Amino acid sequence: MIGEQRVPNQRWARFVAAVLAMALLLGACGRSDSRVVTIQWSSAQQTIDGFGAASNETAFVRPLSDREMDFFYTTSGLGFSLLRIRDYPSKAECESDTAVDVCVSIPGATLLATDLKAAQMAVMRGARVWSSQWSPPAVMKTNGDFMKGGALIGNAGNYTALAGLFAGFVAYMASQGVPLLALSPQNEPDMSMWYPSATWTPRQIHDFVPYLDAAFRSSGITTTKILIAEQSHWEPRFRLWRPSFQYAADAMSDPAVASRVGILAAHNYDQREPSSPPKIPNLTSQHVWQTEVSTPDPFDSGMANALMWARRVHYFLSAARVNAFHHWYLTPGPNNRDNQTLVDSNGRVALRAYAIANWSRFVRPGWHAVAVRSRGPLLVTAFQSETRSNAAIVAVNDQPAAAVGWRFEVGSAVTGSVTPWLTSTDSTLKAQPPVPVVDGAFSYSLPPRAVVTFVGRLDSRETTGR
Repeated sequence: MIGEQRVPNQRWARFVAAVLAMALLLGACGRSDSRVVTIQWSSAQQTIDGFGAASNETAFVRPLSDREMDFFYTTSGLGFSLLRIRDYPSKAECESDTAVDVCVSIPGATLLATDLKAAQMAVMRGARVWSSQWSPPAVMKTNGDFMKGGALIGNAGNYTALAGLFAGFVAYMASQGVPLLALSPQNEPDMSMWYPSATWTPRQIHDFVPYLDAAFRSSGITTTKILIAEQSHWEPRFRLWRPSFQYAADAMSDPAVASRVGILAAHNYDQREPSSPPKIPNLTSQHVWQTEVSTPDPFDSGMANALMWARRVHYFLSAARVNAFHHWYLTPGPNNRDNQTLVDSNGRVALRAYAIANWSRFVRPGWHAVAVRSRGPLLVTAFQSETRSNAAIVAVNDQPAAAVGWRFEVGSAVTGSVTPWLTSTDSTLKAQPPVPVVDGAFSYSLPPRAVVTFVGRLDSRETTGR
């Protein structure tokens, strides 16, 4: 009797053991799969034009120093590669907004002398400069007042005169050693404010682009791109029936006008993280930029704020697939005490500046994004250089739990090792010990609430797809 019971009991025991083993295996696989990132180097996405911010228009009070420009615009600092400046229709209108004798004395459109110097210093450091105008001349506005709001009076005479001012400004900047990458004819054409500003209709932007293109051509300007339309919101307030960049929509819906546009841009004061590329008709070779964003709350230099901005940059690069990302101001004016700037009036650098630099210092102009598959809460973007010889993988871990190990599958393209660069509460973009790449992968225990960039070398023979 005892012998007859033994076989079923052994079978049952083996069955239970097998089920337990399978459960443990599936559990382990599930845990592993949820912490795996796969980089697809052969799947090229958008080209990166760079990262940057604007000089403060009150910079004539305290101009940017060489030390500050080294910090912002070299790869020993933040590594920014784009500087946004502001142009004015005339010296008189420039001085009405600032102070006497602080604007460059030239006929036609001009700028602050300190902005010209900052632009020259940026170019000396390998950065590129572009310009926006806040308001057309007073005589071209419905309220006849340069210093506040109003609307553009759109007609052939005004379009011709305004295009001539812009062409003259671009030529002057080139003569000063600053070849402008792009020119935006109107900052935030959807906003009439207490400061110099003006509203344009989408149709006026459509109508003006050919005039500006013709003025550029007749002046021999071939490398400065026309940038439109810098509306204040990335997505329209009512998205169901409006195009993504509604103030550029008329221009881009007309192929003859769209072909004259080089960059499509908008600001991000809707404060949304984009979930997809903007829907823009006739988008061919034009690049897409996010050109201004900040928040007006009191200056916050902490890591929670930095992670909010790291998430924003991640989604603009991975979902919206922008070619460039800009914060608002670099440094404060005399009355700035808020998060519009990256540095406060005492020289304290916000951690969000270093979080943005997890991209800007390593992902250089001409690099391009590649596809990433990430299973789990980690936010990851990856990039390779134009020569396909250098790589950067940026991981944003905004989880508050303890450090968690992740496996990065990078394939045979990545050789040797990668160097992590850490931004956290206690680390301002500091290099960590190299991590070996073994059999096409490396593992790393990511600290909580941190941004890490893994920098390595690529074997270009193992990458294709451009």
